[in-house]
Amino acid sequence: MVESRRALDDGLVCDLLLEDAPAERLAEAAGEPLERALDHAVLLACAEALGLIEAVLWMTRDYLQLRVQYGAPLARQQALQHRMADMLVSLEQARSLLHFGIERFDAEAADRWRAVSMVKVGVAEAARFVGENAV
Repeated sequence: MVESRRALDDGLVCDLLLEDAPAERLAEAAGEPLERALDHAVLLACAEALGLIEAVLWMTRDYLQLRVQYGAPLARQQALQHRMADMLVSLEQARSLLHFGIERFDAEAADRWRAVSMVKVGVAEAARFVGENAV
């Protein structure tokens, strides 16, 4: 039985219910292909997160250019310019890590896993930093 519904991000998700179906542990049956698919899914999620980080960064830039305080746009304040620069550096570091992970995807399983883990941590740190500093 398949039940479809909308997720919080309005994407379509499904629940699949199998009754009396013969089962075999996927890790034992699939092994390397399953690990590879999971690593691929992690890289895809990181790429999506990178797009979100970039969108937040540019939305913040636009807001700083529009918002006027004390007769001048917020974008003219040096402290906020430095913060935007730090956010941009964080974004570009995460982008570089993602490229590294993609390049290492065809490596041996242990190397691929390390690279994907580095990407996951780096993108998560960038997302947190940009998200906390965005206006």
